[in-house]
Amino acid sequence: MILPSYPFRIEFEVNHICNLRCHYCYAQPFTNITPPFQNLAYLFDKTQKEAAPFEVILLGGEPFLRNDILEIIELALKTFNHTVGISTNGTLLSSMGEEKLLKLKEQVTKGLSIQVSIDSADSKVNDATRGLTERTLAGLDVLEKNKIPFSIGLILTNANRNDVLKTEEYALSKYKALRMFNLETLQPTFILGKRWFDMKLELPEMLNIRENAIKLTKDMNREDVKVKGVVEESSCSNGKPPLSESYGFKTCTAGLFRAGVFVDGSVTPCVTIRTLVMGNLFKESWEEIWSKSGERFKHLNFVKNESGRQCNINLLRKETVEVEKIKLR
Repeated sequence: MILPSYPFRIEFEVNHICNLRCHYCYAQPFTNITPPFQNLAYLFDKTQKEAAPFEVILLGGEPFLRNDILEIIELALKTFNHTVGISTNGTLLSSMGEEKLLKLKEQVTKGLSIQVSIDSADSKVNDATRGLTERTLAGLDVLEKNKIPFSIGLILTNANRNDVLKTEEYALSKYKALRMFNLETLQPTFILGKRWFDMKLELPEMLNIRENAIKLTKDMNREDVKVKGVVEESSCSNGKPPLSESYGFKTCTAGLFRAGVFVDGSVTPCVTIRTLVMGNLFKESWEEIWSKSGERFKHLNFVKNESGRQCNINLLRKETVEVEKIKLR
């Protein structure tokens, strides 16, 4: 397998504080740390100069708890000079003033993509796993009113399995600014423990939900809205086995093409893996950290219930494979 010399996708935590306590959140417990603006400026600049990723995502906690979040978004757009994504629970959007909303809309035209997380438009369903449903819906209403394009991220669980299409129908009928409906799988983090087995849906059911979600966009004449997520295993066009059999993983690209950067500058294969730190950008270069990617991949395959809050990576990866690095930049 050929690996890039730097990650394609890098996720930055801009804070580690949140106003919700979602049952399955990989980032809990929160440290309530909000790094100074200049620290993020250093990390952004260093990352662009040394790694030049194709995709950058801003995460929390809840990013909009930062008073300077719009300045951080602006900096990210200027630094990386391409699309920057941000993930939010949407509960604070309705309290933003007109001036800030106008700025947010302008940033979308410059390449910002906004994803709002909600598991159901039914407060009884969504409050059971997330909370503050009405405030999230109010945030979506504000984006719609101001014609700010956005996506909805919905995690599939047994709690909302019968509610997904109702929520999509609600969103498709109400929000012209909706651009994508992203169906996300439940991460098997240690914060969930054995509850993951009780909450998760099997792949065939998730694929069926996605298929019906795609059909619904057509039935409602909203084919402008993309339905993504829940990537199934498919054979290569040349008749070779699926990627999971060839490379030893299904949909997880942690430590291969993807990395996470925590509020203190620590780098991990992804933000879900909280304990497997590969280095720190305040002490090392991206080249020094990422040069160990081959050994990192092997370690991830062998890790057995490492202490702390991280994915049970063995549920995603099947076997260890030899990897080869190639200089792409």
